[in-house]
Amino acid sequence: MLKKICFKHLYSGLTLGLVILLHATVLFAGNVTLAWDPPTTNEDGTPLTDLAGFIIYYGTTSGDYSQSIDVGNVTTYQVSNLTEGLTYYFAATAYDTSGNESEYSYPEAVATMAPPPPPSPEITVTDSVAPTGDLQIPFGNVTEGSSSNQTVTVTSDGNAELVIGYIAQNNPLSAPFSILNDYCSGQTLSPSSNCTLTVRFSPTATGLFNDSFDIPSSDSDENPVTVSVNGTGEAIPVPDITVTDSVAPTADLQIPFGDLTEWLSRDRVVTIANDGSADLAIGYIAQNNPLSAPFSILNDYCSGQTLTPSSNCTLTVRFSPTIAGLFNDSFDIPSNDSDENPVTISVSGTGLPADSNNPPAIPELIFPADNQEGLGTTIEFKWKESTDPDEDTVTYDLYACEDKDLTIGCITATDIAFRWSEGISYASIGSYGTWLLFFGMGILPVLLGVTRNRRKIALLIAVITIATVFLVSCGGGGGGGTGDSSGGTTSDSFNGVSQVVSGFSVDTAYHWKIVAKDSYGGETESEIWSFITAE
Repeated sequence: MLKKICFKHLYSGLTLGLVILLHATVLFAGNVTLAWDPPTTNEDGTPLTDLAGFIIYYGTTSGDYSQSIDVGNVTTYQVSNLTEGLTYYFAATAYDTSGNESEYSYPEAVATMAPPPPPSPEITVTDSVAPTGDLQIPFGNVTEGSSSNQTVTVTSDGNAELVIGYIAQNNPLSAPFSILNDYCSGQTLSPSSNCTLTVRFSPTATGLFNDSFDIPSSDSDENPVTVSVNGTGEAIPVPDITVTDSVAPTADLQIPFGDLTEWLSRDRVVTIANDGSADLAIGYIAQNNPLSAPFSILNDYCSGQTLTPSSNCTLTVRFSPTIAGLFNDSFDIPSNDSDENPVTISVSGTGLPADSNNPPAIPELIFPADNQEGLGTTIEFKWKESTDPDEDTVTYDLYACEDKDLTIGCITATDIAFRWSEGISYASIGSYGTWLLFFGMGILPVLLGVTRNRRKIALLIAVITIATVFLVSCGGGGGGGTGDSSGGTTSDSFNGVSQVVSGFSVDTAYHWKIVAKDSYGGETESEIWSFITAE
């Protein structure tokens, strides 16, 4: 005979591994898991070598087993479908390959199937924004004037009906939040059923908004459930036109052309930029408010164009007086910018008689960049050459001071006349060349008595200047390189004027400007720029 076996453990499937050591325990779900140690010897003490399996016997009376299950050669087994509220008694036998079966195991195992828990409603609330079960609805960024909807789902996860009260009655939502399509308030949900409602965010202003609302129900331990909502209202994308021109101050919507001799022309560039967040549609410029002579528009790359945000276009305005006098006009720039439509640009200029003097053009910055930091105490300043409408010779004065009014701690360089173009430098002219240049630029016109015919003078000066440079370069009296503070240069190649200035203090902010002068008293000042020297 096989040796009798004993149950080692008794587990409940519901209580997940609760050990029942041969005594009755209340269990749920009608399931019991039995575990035992297999026998290793026969009843006579000889080794068991042909164990084939086990049979579970059980019933509701001790020692009277009305049901049995051949479970095969395993050492654990779950008995299912037991009646709740009844007590069961379990025993097991082992059998070998010859069909021999052991006696019942002893002591028998006892388990009581407790009645199910009383019905209890259970509420679960989820929404359509991950993580869905955190009771928070972030709407994110929504443009003012538009709406965003999110769905809230209420589910009955208990074993009894879930009665839902009136949602957001005690803790209502305020604008810009609202509830619509509410299919839950006042409803009764059977187990495993659900209902939905919609929460809307409709900002009418920009900014961050927060709120919450309640979901009351018959769930005793979650009543009410509170859901938080938040969202940010963003401004409506709109175009924003910005118009600048090439005459400082660049954004004043005024283009002063200054004095210009009749029959000459002067151009100014107008830039139209879209600084908004939507496309800027530009109409036809100067159509409703056109320019009249001596003003005109050319190279118009803006009319009828659509500018995406951060893009721009340009057009050129020309002043070409044919008679002497003061001229004023304006033109319009239509667009879809609702609060700046149209933009009106005013233009002005004075036509001078043919024998009048026109000042040089405004000097334009090359180096150092405006607000540049970390410069040394010796600086090579560079700026674009100023053209002169009358073709007069142009010289420059440089002022660098420690205050914006250019009155404190100033370092100056005056009568700067050396120019570099395409790598050719004109500098350090010797005494003979200097005398000849001075003679050609100043004395000769007086001697010739032609001071009012300045174009002929300019041509003569140009010839003399070129000859002077040629003589100097061949005669060994001068050369390139860095000059002194009155007219320094470098070997760099650029289209412009250069001046080396020394003596700046360390770790100091400076403001500087260039004054362009022609030989007949005309002057034009640049903008005031700034830089900071290094420590």
